[in-house]
Amino acid sequence: MIESTPLHTLHEHRLLEVLDHARRTVQMLSVVNDPWQTPLDAYATLADKIVMETALLILVTGRVPQAPPALVEASQALAAHLVPYIRSDRHRALLRRHPHAAVSLGMAHQALQEAGFPDAAFDALVADAFTSRQAQAAERLPYRHLEMLWLQTLRGQPPSTAAWAAAVQCSLLANEAHAVHMTADSVYALTHGLMYVTDFGQQALPPDVDQDGVTRMLDACLAWHAVSENLDLVGELLLGAVMTGTANTPPARFAWAVLNYTWAEFGFLPCPSFDLSTYLSLPDDERAAYAYVHTYHTTYVAGILSAVILTMDCRSLEWAEAPTRSAEAPSLTEPGTQLLAYQAELARIPIWPDVLVAGPLPPHDVATVLHDALLLMAAHDHRTDVLTKALNTPPPRRTPTFEAATNLLGRLTGKSLPDTVEPFPREALHHLGNSSRLHRAGLHQNQ
Repeated sequence: MIESTPLHTLHEHRLLEVLDHARRTVQMLSVVNDPWQTPLDAYATLADKIVMETALLILVTGRVPQAPPALVEASQALAAHLVPYIRSDRHRALLRRHPHAAVSLGMAHQALQEAGFPDAAFDALVADAFTSRQAQAAERLPYRHLEMLWLQTLRGQPPSTAAWAAAVQCSLLANEAHAVHMTADSVYALTHGLMYVTDFGQQALPPDVDQDGVTRMLDACLAWHAVSENLDLVGELLLGAVMTGTANTPPARFAWAVLNYTWAEFGFLPCPSFDLSTYLSLPDDERAAYAYVHTYHTTYVAGILSAVILTMDCRSLEWAEAPTRSAEAPSLTEPGTQLLAYQAELARIPIWPDVLVAGPLPPHDVATVLHDALLLMAAHDHRTDVLTKALNTPPPRRTPTFEAATNLLGRLTGKSLPDTVEPFPREALHHLGNSSRLHRAGLHQNQ
């Protein structure tokens, strides 16, 4: 029997919260036409996406061993509510006309099967899509190909080892990138590839995937997105760290603190697309739908993360419990720590003082993570002036991000660490966007 610990209690409670959030989200699909029917592509609407992701939440929740009765009941009730949405006449017609839809629909159907809601006729449609080879007859991104192989495994028809290996070799899992060059889409591909090759933590990484390389990618991305406040990706990256057994690194522990504090402070986890001014401009009867659209995905990710932690019985994460608030922020002025030039600006993010006080990291580790984050934010904002300033202020420990940023600066300027450098003309960069919080953090050009 698995011993109950504060960590288990925390994540059981959070998973229950997320299941209740999912129940209310699915209920809204039947009463609100807009924006749920927004088309995402030729085959799916936002409502379809929510249904599929709710099914994934049910699937991983069903794996929690010796789950408390309240968790089982909530998951079962949600699955029952989901049946007519997944096995609708529209989806049956879609499987006949476009068999490649069997990957997403097949996963949702499988989740219901495993939750105790079989449907032989729908199962036959999914099976026919695969046996006819038409489900496979579509061009897919590498991580989506891994998703298809994962679903076939769930259905008891595992692909060959060679098929898995060939798919992995085309993905980021076998081609180490660094966050200094990655886009948010690449980070998404990395996290989802890890979900499928590990079966959400049920399997070890394939032998042809370098564990250390994956850890380096996860750590850099965690530092970047914990500061950029993309909690969607923070949750997925933490999920990747848990599934691969690397959730005790300083960037992962810092990101845990950010996620924990945000949840404790606000009671929900907003998606990057949530805009307060838009929300406040809406009529009262439209605000609830807007809030659900722009919070559901991050909340689901956090629920899946809790389910995986409970399933894997992650005793090594006992430090990642509910945060204790504290009134004053710490100093990062240990010997060798040179972040004083940025401390005031970084502290403008309201949640950070609490993260820095009660977070599970010593000051020199916090300083190293924040320095990596600063380098990554500057790189993605195309700010060679900030890169230069930060690289000339070394962190307590040089990381792969420090080396990658140094190499980037050398390629951009022809020098490794110039004392001064003219920033790129703003007009030459406007099309690349402004993806970070540098301006809000006060790191302006004239500093």
